Amino acid sequence: MGDFDELRTWAAGLLRGEVAALRATVAEDLPILAEWWNQPDVALFQQPRIVQQPRAQVEELFTTWSRNDSPGAVGYTVTRAHDGEVAGHVSLHSLTVPARIATLGIVLGPPAQGQGLGEEAVSLMLRLAFDEMGARKVELKVFSFNDRAKRLYDKLGFCVEGRRREAVLHGGRFHDEISMGLLEPEYRAWSQD
Repeated sequence: MGDFDELRTWAAGLLRGEVAALRATVAEDLPILAEWWNQPDVALFQQPRIVQQPRAQVEELFTTWSRNDSPGAVGYTVTRAHDGEVAGHVSLHSLTVPARIATLGIVLGPPAQGQGLGEEAVSLMLRLAFDEMGARKVELKVFSFNDRAKRLYDKLGFCVEGRRREAVLHGGRFHDEISMGLLEPEYRAWSQD
């Protein structure tokens, strides 16, 4: 197979995995994403404080993250690959030259959690970041109590780079905010396995 055919095959699978697919965010997705964002058990993992925001404000937030009009940022609705049902949202932002470091963010709705959609959506975004956007590193932040997310990021090769001790208050206790990063060579080693 020539380069042309290989690239076509690669491009066709760039935003699609076995259980998750990424697609442009459309107006019909926004109420679903906004509803999840305002649920306290979702906000707990996304925000330094649980506070409900007007739906229009949250919808504008997701719209901004999904404009895809900048070479340094991209955002997609995460869907189930088999039926297209909305499962969440994933984005990369702040990719600039010369550092070429992108920041990753993901939110999954409660019905989509624990089914491998998050892992595959993050994997797809990593491939996009390193193979299409030219990132040298992808970084993220995770709260110390979010064991499920920390296990996923460890599994995908992210390393702990720093910790803001007792940076967030939830449930009357302070928790650390952990910074994690994945360099391109680390991604290449992980994705080859």
